[in-house]
Amino acid sequence: MAIKRPEGLTDEEKAAWMESEEGRRFLAQAKLRPARFMLDPNLVPVTIRLPVELRDRLRRIAAERGMGYQTLARQWLLERCRDEEEAEANRQATDPRAQPPAGRARREVVPAK
Repeated sequence: MAIKRPEGLTDEEKAAWMESEEGRRFLAQAKLRPARFMLDPNLVPVTIRLPVELRDRLRRIAAERGMGYQTLARQWLLERCRDEEEAEANRQATDPRAQPPAGRARREVVPAK
């Protein structure tokens, strides 16, 4: 007879059940497979060094919004890039000879899908 996982338990009760003899038999009979994650092929890993305080601030704000801090940072970077591109387009519209501010090269930014 197949062992079924109990419903409606607290996290502590679930952990205790999984450590029990019945929980071990349940795991032994279960046909578990490794989890597979589908990563977005358009995203590349980037490493940057942040001051601890800034990372902590990002984590706090992201937690308040129910998301990861790296996701929040990516969203903010995308928003800032769009703002910069819009500002440059406005400069170009008013003066076609306008150049980007000194020290900033023109770059093409591909928005996330």
